[in-house]
Amino acid sequence: MLKRLRVNNFKSLVNVEFQPAGVNLLIGRNNSGKTNLCAAMRFLGLTASSKLEKAVRRSLGETWNIANVYSGGDTIEIEAECSLPYEQGNLEFEYSLHIGLIQGIPPGKQSFEIAREILTVTGGRFEHQRLVERDRNQLILLNEKRYIQVLANLPDGLPQIAANRGQLEWDEFSRMKDLASDETALSRVRDFENTPRCSLFRQYLESWAYYSFSPGLLRSPDVVRNEPGLLPTGANLARSLFFLHNEKPRSERKIIEMVRTLEPKLDLLTYSFPDPESVYLFMEDQEGHRFGTQSISDGTVRFMAMTYLILAAERDEKQPAPLIIIEEPENGLYVGHLKPLIERIDKEGKGGQFIFTTHSPYFIDLFDGMLEGVHLMKPGVPSSTLTKPNPDKIRKLLEVMSLGEMHFREMLG
Repeated sequence: MLKRLRVNNFKSLVNVEFQPAGVNLLIGRNNSGKTNLCAAMRFLGLTASSKLEKAVRRSLGETWNIANVYSGGDTIEIEAECSLPYEQGNLEFEYSLHIGLIQGIPPGKQSFEIAREILTVTGGRFEHQRLVERDRNQLILLNEKRYIQVLANLPDGLPQIAANRGQLEWDEFSRMKDLASDETALSRVRDFENTPRCSLFRQYLESWAYYSFSPGLLRSPDVVRNEPGLLPTGANLARSLFFLHNEKPRSERKIIEMVRTLEPKLDLLTYSFPDPESVYLFMEDQEGHRFGTQSISDGTVRFMAMTYLILAAERDEKQPAPLIIIEEPENGLYVGHLKPLIERIDKEGKGGQFIFTTHSPYFIDLFDGMLEGVHLMKPGVPSSTLTKPNPDKIRKLLEVMSLGEMHFREMLG
């Protein structure tokens, strides 16, 4: 689970720190920085599998004007601290990524390079041990299995060995020598046998997902073959549900049961796949009448997608739970239908750590029992600010007004 995120010199964010709970709500006026914070998290997650330019393009839609226009800095800094289950306990990770911005021609064009990358772990025999240490083209990658073997042979009471390439070099390190300046070391450790903790952190970052749904794309039958799950826009929903139908029918049944709160006549989800590039989704009642996604409301398909995400995020406690960001989930939906969805999410984040953005006072009201997860963003120069309202103060105010009304009156900070 993500415990702390620090972002510096990224769009409107200068030295902004985010300490999320299990379920979180980002609120604030338009242009206060909510989407920029979400984009920074999405960007960091993408760097675990993509080169920097691709990660920037997918998270922001452009590859220029990335840094804060007022700070004048040429380095973007992102730090993350998280706790992940491993074997019989938890590991605490700290990750720091510094990205250099290189100005090109014509003016405004930018390229990106890794200036610094550090990953440390604490837990088991590891005590703030660096797994990855990179300074531009200089890289140290810890052979974790060899490190544990060396520790096991040390007499008790001796200090732990320092990780350095001379002591712990192995064949897999040589596979990193062609590492490009615009890709993280994490992105290359997927199949390495001697870096299980480093690989665990990489897989966790890859699980970070961002969604801003388009009703038209939620309804689309087009199959995106290289993407097995739901895309950030909502595309691939029919294919994702069809996968559950074939591989996890109990999960599909749970979705049907939850969607019935909106569509009481729903009995089955059925599918038609006339060609390899299309999956058509239908809702069927008990009498066999079928209704395509064009016949149901925008809110219903959005509800179906969110139900899918919440169920798909549920994990065994021995597996890291993903981090899922959903922008403005209330669009097109009666807030009363959202309440059971939010209540289904584990407040501790064990079934997925969720971050929502909203402008709806009624959706904000759903968090009156999860005040530790409410975060307020405000616009500013040179930077947006992020604060956590005082839960004790808010609980007293809840006796006389709702949480959404407090936000409307700007009483939260």
